[in-house]
Amino acid sequence: MKPLSRRHRYTYLAFYSLLFVALIPFLVLYATGYRLGAHWNVFKSGGIYIYSDLTDSILAIDGIQVKKLSFLGSGFFVQDLKPGNYNVTVAKDGYYSWNKQVTVSPQSVTEGNSFLIPTSTPIILIEHFSTSTASSTKKMSKKAASEVSAEYRKVLSIFLATTTPMVKEEAVLTATSSVEDSAKASAISYRKITLWKDRNSIRVEWNGRIDLMPFFFCFNGKCDSEAIIHQGKSKVRSVDFYPGRYDVILYSLADGVYVTEIDRRAPGQNTIQLYKGKDVDFRLVNGEDLYVKDGELIGKLSL
Repeated sequence: MKPLSRRHRYTYLAFYSLLFVALIPFLVLYATGYRLGAHWNVFKSGGIYIYSDLTDSILAIDGIQVKKLSFLGSGFFVQDLKPGNYNVTVAKDGYYSWNKQVTVSPQSVTEGNSFLIPTSTPIILIEHFSTSTASSTKKMSKKAASEVSAEYRKVLSIFLATTTPMVKEEAVLTATSSVEDSAKASAISYRKITLWKDRNSIRVEWNGRIDLMPFFFCFNGKCDSEAIIHQGKSKVRSVDFYPGRYDVILYSLADGVYVTEIDRRAPGQNTIQLYKGKDVDFRLVNGEDLYVKDGELIGKLSL
């Protein structure tokens, strides 16, 4: 094979140099988020990042499945989206789906923290009375036979000791927070977010730097360091952070234990009833063991 002549080499060099120079504006536009639409219109794109910690969970945008989370994944990142509103769903078999409407802006990434709760959350009941001793002798009195079990007494003492969940960190009270002093005095704080209940409402406050405020404190285009995340007719009995999350809240009303999110964007907060009863309260011990009391019944809820 004969080598190219000097003339041909110069011709190819000039051609590819001109091609490179011609492509530079397009490469710059692409790198800065510009994309070509279906009708040959150029637009500034944006992206979505949705956190998820469940392998095989599925992300759908406007009802169309987009991605499936791999074993090593920690969330979904979708780019090259036109600015506008999108309905996002994260789902997995055996779990309640998470839904949120997110707004994509040009040259920015909109965040969301999904949480998936199992559709079945079994409760392991704690025996109220100890019957092991009674079964070993027929002469045992009825009083001894109905002795309250040690485990039941131990867990019951947690409910009787305080009406508020165990504190993770010392709550931060600001100088301007004379509001609901008695309620906020029993607040709990986790990762710079303070959580407390006030009669029929649940409130949260960001205590960190304003420029580091989490996105879920923003609602309808406005960011506020303090927010009401629940307001109802029934008295809130207990509140705490969901294990391992600082954006998801556990709370109890008389009729059950609920889990909800701080993020209030449309179509509203994702709220799920974990346990249904008639006289319900809960305590979260060591940040992971969830005990539920329903009248005299006490059990441990599996999350």
